[in-house]
Amino acid sequence: MSSFEILEALAFVGALVLKDRKIIYANKAVEKILGWGATEVIGSPLNIIFSEPAFERFLEPLSQIEAGNFKALQSDILCRQKDDKDIYCLLSLASGPDGLIVLSLQDAANGSTKDSLTGLHTRKMFFVLAEHEIVMAKRVSRDVHLIFVDVDDLKPLNDSHGHAAGDELLRVVADILRESFRDSDVVARFGGDEFVVLALSEPAGEELMIQRIKALAEIRNREFSAKYGRSLSLSIGAVRYDVTRSLQFALDRADELMYEEKRKKKENKR
Repeated sequence: MSSFEILEALAFVGALVLKDRKIIYANKAVEKILGWGATEVIGSPLNIIFSEPAFERFLEPLSQIEAGNFKALQSDILCRQKDDKDIYCLLSLASGPDGLIVLSLQDAANGSTKDSLTGLHTRKMFFVLAEHEIVMAKRVSRDVHLIFVDVDDLKPLNDSHGHAAGDELLRVVADILRESFRDSDVVARFGGDEFVVLALSEPAGEELMIQRIKALAEIRNREFSAKYGRSLSLSIGAVRYDVTRSLQFALDRADELMYEEKRKKKENKR
């Protein structure tokens, strides 16, 4: 069996063979994942399957393989489907004979991009999408805001009413954040009782965003507190992201501001 026949036999893994950054082979699974038939992509430049920011990111591992620095590399990235929708994929690059490069891709959508409880993006997907949005924001000179949200007193609710009540609270908070931001903004459950949002600029900046979240939380609190005898309360930290610094730096600063608010609430209860 030839190398291409082996690639064709892969039912769930898309496989592309590249030469000089052009596609010279695509198996049937590529069409299942991206919608592009083999005859449509063969002979095309590689960037046909990426958005422009994603392709720029992809060039780094590709260049490393081309230079012979690595035999194989893996990457998480957004690929572009034929209908112009983005899809989160796991990519593997491997060097082959005669300057060929094999690119394999898998749809990572099953369980790895959406939080099973809230339906929001996962922490891992947040970083993939945030990187994409930051590149776009730099190009059009738009501000980017990071909002860190923590659910107050989730553990006492779990202890008094069970984890089903805690899960309900997390779903309510997810709904509040979905209603507070645009579809183009990146809203994710960061883990446990923490949520994070990356949003493009508004005239009033992050202060307006915080006010919107708290206004919706106050409305939803009426029903929640009547049901459980406990308040729906959120601590929020927000910063304008300096694109010259790392994303993690901005997240850490927003996290610090969130904990400052949480500490003030505890001090006021004394």
